[in-house]
Amino acid sequence: MSRAPVTPLEGAGLATAMLAPLAAQLALAFFAPTTSPLIFTTGLLCWSAATTVLAAGLARSGGVRWADVGLSRVRITDLALGLATGLVLFLSYPVIATLLRSFGLSGVEAGLGRIGDMPLWLRLALPITAAISEEFAFRGFAIHTLSKLTGSRLMAAVLSWLMWTALHLHGWGLGGAAAIGLLGIAFTGLFIWKGRLWTSIAAHASNDGLAFVLAPMLLGHVHGVG
Repeated sequence: MSRAPVTPLEGAGLATAMLAPLAAQLALAFFAPTTSPLIFTTGLLCWSAATTVLAAGLARSGGVRWADVGLSRVRITDLALGLATGLVLFLSYPVIATLLRSFGLSGVEAGLGRIGDMPLWLRLALPITAAISEEFAFRGFAIHTLSKLTGSRLMAAVLSWLMWTALHLHGWGLGGAAAIGLLGIAFTGLFIWKGRLWTSIAAHASNDGLAFVLAPMLLGHVHGVG
C-alpha cells in the first residue's frame, strides 16, 4: 500500500492513544509507592477509559471510520474465536514460562501475585478495560494510522506491537514483558488475519480475565486466601 495523509485530528488521536499509557507508567513509577494500590489502580482504570474515549473522539473527528479500525457489527463467531484464542493462550503459559527460564528470565508470576491482592471486582474490571482500551489504541487505531504514515501494514503492526510490549516493562519486568509480548503477537496476528477488532478484544479479555482471576488462585496469592 502507498502512504496516505493523516489529518491533524487523527494524528492527535494517535498521539493521545500512544502517550496516555506512557503517562500512566510514569505515574506508576512516581506515585504508586505512596498511594493505596486500590485507589491508584482504580485511578488508572478511569484514566484509561477517559483517554480511550478522547482518542476515539479525535479519530472520528479526523475522518476515521469505525470500520477503519475493525469496529464493525459484533458477530458471535468473532467473539467465539476470540474467547477460544484467549483460552489457548492462557493454557500455553507453562510453555512460555519454560522458554523464559531457559533464557534466565522470570515470567508474570510476581505481577499476578500483586494483582491477586486486589479485590475481585477490580480483577474483573482490569481485563475488560485493558482489552478495550489497548486493542483499540495499539491494534485497531495504531495499525490503521501507522499504515497510512509508513505505507506498510506489516511495518505498522510491528511498530504498534513493539510500543505495546515496551509499555509493560515497568510493571512486569523484562521477563513479564517478553511473555506479554508473545501474547501481543497473537493479538496482532488475529487482528491482521480477521480485520475485526472485537475478535482481538475478546481474546485479550478472556486471557487477562483467566490470568487475573484464576491464576492468582492457583498461585495462592488471592486476597484473603494466601
